[in-house]
Amino acid sequence: MSNLQLIQVTPALENVYYQLAQAYEGEFSRLTRRKPLADGRFMHDTQLGGDIQGYLYYVNDRPCGLSAIEHRPGEHEIREFYVVPACRGARMGQRFAHALFDLHHGVWISKQITGADEAVRFWRRTIDEYTHGAFEEAQVTDPYWGPVNQFRFRRI
Repeated sequence: MSNLQLIQVTPALENVYYQLAQAYEGEFSRLTRRKPLADGRFMHDTQLGGDIQGYLYYVNDRPCGLSAIEHRPGEHEIREFYVVPACRGARMGQRFAHALFDLHHGVWISKQITGADEAVRFWRRTIDEYTHGAFEEAQVTDPYWGPVNQFRFRRI
């Protein structure tokens, strides 16, 4: 079994987080239509700090995933979630998501932009397994992204 660790991003780990975030932004650029800036880096929507906490998922001491969660009173919204393609499989993303859910009680929200069909399938399967079917799925309008698919459940 692999050595798996969920680590909250500290200032010392921000560089690791934002390096992985570049791969995340690049992968989703086919949907967001974003191009790199002049220096080759992608603009990053979600900045850590305040109510937004970053998490890294390590497999055998290597960073394989990231997540940014916005914590509001009684509610936790997954703003970003990414698993490096070479680390996918063996339910790695599902383990990562479940470890995040285990951190906090309350309402959890996950949204997927239009065209992210694989992500919608991932979240449907992952949340269904975690909640045993006790979740809501709806099409909503996000103020930034427009129409999105949203999953919502309560962890008691």
